[in-house]
Amino acid sequence: MATNYAVTIPSLNNAPNPSGSLQFPDQPGPSSDNLLQCTYTDTISGTAQVQLLWCPEQGFSLPDSEANDPNFGSVSFTYDPPLV
Repeated sequence: MATNYAVTIPSLNNAPNPSGSLQFPDQPGPSSDNLLQCTYTDTISGTAQVQLLWCPEQGFSLPDSEANDPNFGSVSFTYDPPLV
């Protein structure tokens, strides 16, 4: 059975403002060629860590390891402060 997760993403000026580290820190990003690697605590369990990739043009995606894991489930997003 798949486990579902929920994460809260910081926002700024009515847009997502994720924090993390670039895949290639010595190159400009985040972009589709240099994604921002983010880690958030699951707000359901309060203990599990959820890995996400961020690209301004594409939004959030799961790393291949999580996207290809049939037991991973899905991730729902909320923003703090909420987006309007």
